[in-house]
Amino acid sequence: MNSERIKTLRLGLGLSQTKLAQVLGIAPGTVNKWEAGKTKISAKFVAALDKLEVAARRDAQVFPSANREVFRPIQYLGSKARLVSTVRTLIQGMASAGETVGDLFCGSGVVSHFLSGEHPIIAVDIQGYSEVLGVALLSGKQEHFENADSESFWNRYSELTSYLAAIYSPLLRYEEQALSAAKEGNYSALTAIVESGSLAANAQCPLHNRPRELVMAMEATLANVSTSNLLASSTTATNYFGGPYFSYWQTIGLDALYMTIAEQPRDIGASLKGVLLSVASEIVNTVGKQFAQPIKLIKADGGIQPLLLQRTLRDRNLNVEEVFRAWAKKWGNNSNPNDFSHQVIRGDVLSYLENPVDCKVYYADPPYTIDHYSRFYHVLETLVHRDEPSLDETVRLGQRRVMRGIYRAGRYQSPFCIPSAAAQAYASMFSRLAKKEASLLLSYSHFEEDEGHRPRLMSMVDLVNLAGKYFSHVELYEPDNHIHRKLNAASLNASSLENAEKFLICTH
Repeated sequence: MNSERIKTLRLGLGLSQTKLAQVLGIAPGTVNKWEAGKTKISAKFVAALDKLEVAARRDAQVFPSANREVFRPIQYLGSKARLVSTVRTLIQGMASAGETVGDLFCGSGVVSHFLSGEHPIIAVDIQGYSEVLGVALLSGKQEHFENADSESFWNRYSELTSYLAAIYSPLLRYEEQALSAAKEGNYSALTAIVESGSLAANAQCPLHNRPRELVMAMEATLANVSTSNLLASSTTATNYFGGPYFSYWQTIGLDALYMTIAEQPRDIGASLKGVLLSVASEIVNTVGKQFAQPIKLIKADGGIQPLLLQRTLRDRNLNVEEVFRAWAKKWGNNSNPNDFSHQVIRGDVLSYLENPVDCKVYYADPPYTIDHYSRFYHVLETLVHRDEPSLDETVRLGQRRVMRGIYRAGRYQSPFCIPSAAAQAYASMFSRLAKKEASLLLSYSHFEEDEGHRPRLMSMVDLVNLAGKYFSHVELYEPDNHIHRKLNAASLNASSLENAEKFLICTH
């Protein structure tokens, strides 16, 4: 058996070099020497590898749902959709099929969902939208999502949509005229909606340069709201994000769906809330669908950006009902078929690791730049909370105003994104896992400073050395041909970085 065959077989088994050495009862460096062609493998160990391969095939038959497709519920800057097969392979080398696996910083839930075919999952993240996605991904059943096809569901949605449309009719009329004018080359009204169309933002810091027609439409709408029986939590989407991120028609649809879903039985409602976030992610009118900021239609010289105008007209024409029906089918087709008992925990990862838990293998994908994900997904967070948050403000040209992103004040700031706190955050995570004698598969990436890549808060060398203080074995694994997605801001873009994602396999 040659060196290439040994490596291929090891990766097919989902084992790190260190783990394979432990399984075979040999020194950790022996496997490395086999694969480097420095020493030959004996017939005894060839037979042992063959037995391991047979056992792996048997496990695959016991857990057929493990061979699932990757399901990506939202557009996500940190998505591991292209790497989940690698994650699964590496986890297989650390945990047996049926053994519980923890997913720390689970984000959009892609990894949790992919691994849940053969492992009970404990998914942990502090973001509310992550909890909603995790519950829907891990506990949602096909029959839950099929409820979105029922006549009663859509009859109720139509009732609520009509009710909300009557209340917000002044803004809807203004928007209809603005979209029609933009198609004819007059985009000033549409630009005003995108830049200053949020009711909540104007209630906190009224802007003085809004078109009179928009001001009148807002005032008439607010008068209608004040005489209605609407709860503020019922129209979070429309009040905060109608205008800058979505059309008013779309946010009315999102709010009507939320109210319809809230009337469903608890398990069905929990599943359909995940679908609602998928819809918001698809229809949102931003570059890259990342929610960081509304599209800026006007260039510095006062001219229009033709491509962005085209995208704006396209996105704001998407029909919420049609998109929801399509996503409900996708969710149903990717629902969990097994009977594992999964957990979704909303909370700080470091605080969670202080608790005694019955889990010996964890996957972690912490943020590793100064870019807090709460900036990119604050819209989803507010849609989930259904509250009335104050908004972050700035001063521009002497006028106090809400920031363009309509960011909720007090957004969560992860210590993993703070230069002065990142090293200690990693040390705390490693230390708490070590106390549990738990293994860790850590996703990270290096950067090329001379090529302008977004700096990481810790170098790969420092991270490996730090992990080595808490784990007996730390192995660096580099998958092939993975390229990070670029950030959208031109100042943050850099050449694509191949093999950017790396994995630390930390074991005892």
